[in-house]
Amino acid sequence: PLVVGPMGVGQVADAAFTLMRRNYRYLVAVAAWGLVASALISLIAQIAFGKAFALLASGQLRPSPTMFRGDGDFAETLATMLPDPLYWPLALLAGLVGIWAHGALLVACGLIIDPAGDTLTTAEAYRTALGRVFALILQTLFLLLVALVVAAGLALSIVLVPLFALALLLLPGAVYVAVRLSVTMPALFIERRGPISALARSWRLTHGAWWHTLGVGAGTLLVMMGGSMLAGALGAIAGVAAVVASDPA
Repeated sequence: PLVVGPMGVGQVADAAFTLMRRNYRYLVAVAAWGLVASALISLIAQIAFGKAFALLASGQLRPSPTMFRGDGDFAETLATMLPDPLYWPLALLAGLVGIWAHGALLVACGLIIDPAGDTLTTAEAYRTALGRVFALILQTLFLLLVALVVAAGLALSIVLVPLFALALLLLPGAVYVAVRLSVTMPALFIERRGPISALARSWRLTHGAWWHTLGVGAGTLLVMMGGSMLAGALGAIAGVAAVVASDPA
C-alpha cells in the first residue's frame, strides 16, 4: 500500500501519480463505469431533446462563420438551439451519475491507501458510494439553505453598504470557507460521515493547514484546467474545420 503522511504540494502530486500508476487498470475500470454511463445519458439527452443536434443532423441549421456575427439575429438563433424541457432532467441525471463515479473512485482510492483495507470490485465500490450520493445531496441542500439565508441578509445590508465594497469584504471570506470545506467529499465517501459531520470533519482537517490545502487545491485545479483547455482547443479546431468544410463559399 501507498504510505501517506504529511506531504508538501509536490509530494501530494507525486503520490497521486504513483497511486494511479500502480492501480491503473482497476481505477480506470471504476471510473469508466460511471463516466461512460454519464456520457451516454448526456448523448441520449442531446440526440433526443437537444434541438441544436436535431437541426444540425437534419440540415435545417448549417454552421457558418457569420452565424454569431453582429449582422445576424443572435437571439433568434439562440432560441432555436435551446433544448426541450425534457433535456434538463436527463442532464441532471448525467451529472448525478458523474458524481456517483467520483464517489466510487474516492472509495476505491481510500481502500487502496488504507493498509488494512480490502480492495473492492468495481460493482462493490459503486454500491458503497451510492448511499453517500444521497448524503451529498442532503449536504448540498443544507449549504444552499445557508447560502439563501446569507443572501437574504446581504440583500438587506446593501442599503447600508455599497455593493462593490460588500463584494470586496465577502470574497476573502468565501475563499477561506471554500478551502476549509474542500475535503468534505473524502469525509463523506471514504469515512462515510453524515452531511453535517463531513463538513465539521473537513473544517477540523484543514485547521492550521489552510495555505497548504489551498496550494494542493490550486495545483490540482491548474492540472485540470490544463487538460480542459487542451481538450477545448482540440474541439475548437475540429469545430472550425467543420464550419469551413460546410461553408459553400
